[in-house]
Amino acid sequence: GIKDKPGGGKWQLGWNTGNDNSGTVGAIRTEVELGYQIGSTDLRTGRWHHIACVFSGGPDADISTHVRHYVDGRLDPTTAVLPRKVDTRITGKNSLPFTLGRRLDQGDHYRTFSGELDEVYLFPAALTPEQIEQLYRENKPPALRR
Repeated sequence: GIKDKPGGGKWQLGWNTGNDNSGTVGAIRTEVELGYQIGSTDLRTGRWHHIACVFSGGPDADISTHVRHYVDGRLDPTTAVLPRKVDTRITGKNSLPFTLGRRLDQGDHYRTFSGELDEVYLFPAALTPEQIEQLYRENKPPALRR
């Protein structure tokens, strides 16, 4: 949950505004509570980009070691990171399992995304680099093993 600490923490994917002077401005940025990981490719090019954020999970998952960004089918190097344990529980009364297009920080409930999104996927497992490259190239989701 966003406000309800016992129910897990936020997972926020956006681009880096540079407000905290960390990493490449305009690059993909994943945040978990106060931690973050920032890529290196400035996405403000005026053309479509294929973005993939992979969370590999596990008992000691940390945003600095268990998150990878891919831009246009390729692994995007990290330019800044602030380690933070990842808690994906969504059991709190204020938990929001999935929200698209608005920032949910306290006091900032009404900032919304201004732009275009196309073909948003949320997979139940971490994709491999090969699956991400295939998704980028063929524009269709990979078959997942269960």
